[in-house]
This record gives sequence, C-alpha cells and structure tokens, in this order.
Amino acid sequence: MNILQELIHSMNREELRTFRLISNRLKTSNVRKEFLLLSYCKRSGQSYNEDKISKKLYGTNKNAFYRLKNRLLFNLFNSVTFQYLSKDNDLSTYKLILVGKKVKERGHYDLCYTIFKLAEKKAEKLELFELLNILYLEIIKLSYEKPDIDVESYLVKRKGNNQKLQQLNEIEDVLAIVNFKMKKDQNHSNINQKTIKLLEKTINDYSVNPEVLISPTLKLKIIQTISKLLLQKKMYEELETYLKQSYKECVSSNIFTEKTHEVKLQVLSYLTNCLFKNKKYDESISTAQELRTAIDEFDGVLYNKYIFYYYNGLVINYSKLDKDKAIDVLLKAKNEDAIKASDYYYFFVCSNLALQYFDKKNFKPAIKNLSRIIQHKNFLNFDLSFQIKIIAAELIIRYEIGDFDILEMRIKSVKTRFKDILTKPRYNREKLLIKIISKLIYIQRADLNKSLRNDINLILSIATSEEAEETDIINYNKWLSENFSRN
Repeated sequence: MNILQELIHSMNREELRTFRLISNRLKTSNVRKEFLLLSYCKRSGQSYNEDKISKKLYGTNKNAFYRLKNRLLFNLFNSVTFQYLSKDNDLSTYKLILVGKKVKERGHYDLCYTIFKLAEKKAEKLELFELLNILYLEIIKLSYEKPDIDVESYLVKRKGNNQKLQQLNEIEDVLAIVNFKMKKDQNHSNINQKTIKLLEKTINDYSVNPEVLISPTLKLKIIQTISKLLLQKKMYEELETYLKQSYKECVSSNIFTEKTHEVKLQVLSYLTNCLFKNKKYDESISTAQELRTAIDEFDGVLYNKYIFYYYNGLVINYSKLDKDKAIDVLLKAKNEDAIKASDYYYFFVCSNLALQYFDKKNFKPAIKNLSRIIQHKNFLNFDLSFQIKIIAAELIIRYEIGDFDILEMRIKSVKTRFKDILTKPRYNREKLLIKIISKLIYIQRADLNKSLRNDINLILSIATSEEAEETDIINYNKWLSENFSRN
C-alpha cells in the first residue's frame, strides 16, 4: 500500500464522513474525482490497481492523476487536523500558540501575550512539557517587543521545564529500549543485564526526587519503569503488590485521565499478567475483564493498541483452566483487525493456537498454525531466538504426526539455515533437541538407546521445566519427559 491508501484505511467512518462534508462545500470537478479516488482506495484494498483508476479518471494523463493523489492526501491531512484540533490537548494548545504568533506578526503584542498566557495555563495543567518549552521561548522573544514582560521569571520557568523534559526523555528512552527488545524477540530471550541496570539507575535517579513524585506525568513514568524492572527480574509477587497499590493511588488521586489513559491500560495489563504468574487465575481473568472495560473508555481511542492484551490475559489463564476456552478466545482474536494488522500479535495468536491444539493432541491444526508463521513474509525479520523456537515446535509436531520424510528434510534445512547460531551456547537446547529428534526417527525404543538417553538427560539438565515453560513455544522438557525419559 502507498501512503494515501494506508491513510484512508486508517480513517474511521466518522472521519471519512466529515471529510466528505467539508469537501462538499466546494462544488468542483476536482472534488468529485477526489471522492471517486477515495472510494476506490477504500474498497479495493490489496487489489488496488493504480493504472486502472488513473485511466478511468484521466485517460493517459498520468501527471493529472498524480496531482489528484497529492491533492487528496493533502486535503485528508487538513481534514483530520481540523477534526482533532480542539479534541486533542496537544493540538488545541499548539493552536493557541499559532494564533498568538499570527497576532504578534500584526503588532498586537498585548493580545499576543494574553493568548500565550492562556496557552501556558493549559499546558502547565496538562503537563505538556514539550509545548511549554516552545511557549516559553515564544514569550521570551515577545519580551523584545513588550518590555513589561518579566523575562527573568520565564527564564527560570524554562530552565525548570527543561529539567523535567530531560527527566521525562531519559525515562522514555529506557522504556523504549526495553519495549523494543521484548517485542523483537517475542519474549523468548532474556533482557540483558545491561538493560536491567539501566532501568535500576533510572529509578534510583528519579524515584526519590520530590519534583518527580509531585508531577503526575513523571510519577506515572516511574510506575512504568519500576513495573518493567520488576517484570524483567521476574519478581511477580512484588510487582502484584506494587501495581495494586499504585493503581489504587492513581484512581483515588484522579491521575487517570484521557491524557494518561494509556498508563491505566498498561497497569491493568501488567497486573493481569503478574496475577497469572502468581497462579491467581480467576483474579487475573477478572482483571482482564476490567482491562476490557477500560479499553472502551474515551470512545475506545486505544482499542486497536490494547485489545491484544485483553485476549492475551484470557488465553494465558484459560490455557491452565480450560484449553477449549483458550482456543475459542484465540480464534476470536484471530479475526480482530488490529491483531491481523500486526505481525507480532498475529504470530502470538498462531503460536498459541498451535500450542493449545498440540496439548489436545490435535496435531494437524497445530502444524497448520505454525506453518502460517513460518511461511509469513515477515517471519525472517523477527529475532533469531523466536525463529528457532518456532522451528523447534514445528519439528516436535511433525514427529508426533509421523511425517518422517518431511521431518528429515526440515532438519537438514534447519541445520544449514541456523548453522551459525546453533554453535552458540545460548542455543544448546535447540541443538540438542534437533539431534534427539534426528535419532528418534530411526529408533523405536528410546529407553534402550544409551546415547539417546544421555542426550535427553542432558537437555533436561540445562533448564528446569518451569524455565522451559517460560521460553519455549512447546516445552521441550515436558515433551521429552512425558514421552521418552527413562532414567
């Protein structure tokens, strides 16, 4: 898809309707052709054919069509901006700054200062530190024309705001690193110690700072950072206590607003997961339902971003309580547009469907869902640790199916493709698993083969079954212990 198509498909019905209402005020042939192009982009999807629509609208005049595309894109940008200019806190504050600047250009300095003061009051209340930085600079520049402005007070304000902005950026940087690592490897490799120490340092630097604790924005960032740290250290009981206390304080202090709504959803997502880790499955499901209710708040503005975490909360718990329910939830999640649009979410659903079917001995739908991941065009873009876990699960299922001819070819392909990483100590378990499955193809009684038993015992000694449950798609330890381990 090109940028025009992507923008049109990202717009909801109300946004498109408003665009049409605004455009209808202009009774020109260009507007009519914009509507035709818009409708074609909306309904064609992946079958979009630029030559076809270009020829229909302008014949052989390609340049006229490209001008139409650019004009439609520009007008859509303007329409979306117009619709959210007053609804979005950042945009509505910036609107005041722009109006003030225009008034200043016309020499109305008193009016300009009044408008800037309105913007300042709003930005301070909402803790819009980046916009405050821009605003203080504009007021300082206005002081050249309006000498009665107390410029020294604004220099002090700007300095203090810059410090808060720096603190916020440093915390954001650390959280971005952790989020990137977690998403890239689908949580199947550990966050390294360097990242954990960076999290700890950030917390130590800022959590005792009284200015940080007073600021709702910075306080929420500290909550996010501490939660990430406890999560990475697998301190789930401490995380549960901390999240419950923090959530209660934020609710009682009315810190959760539309601006901070995302943090509320994050806290509920973390709490759902750590309750699961602490084996409080019913409470975890209840918290997931609370998350689902919260997702719909503020007209579901963050629905697409967080609906996955609701389904994830249900799946992890039902996988322990009722596998049929877990499968039903995953099949429903698979039809969500937000999940289909994300490789990360889609792979999660398919891999978990494969696991649930595997546990129920339904091997054909299990291998079908894994194949969807392996054959996906973006599978190779994911971290190698995730790729090898998916491949390992595939080999296990193919063995269970008894598809030995394909299994032999797959093992040969995997050994070639992952030759380099299989020499690294981190992937010793995968290397051993491939070796074990290669032997199992030709051995009927695993318990009578000493070499095979030694390999199985070795892989079982590298990680506990609990650790394997955390890292593997299909738990190697559990599979080998239940089927082949004879001491």
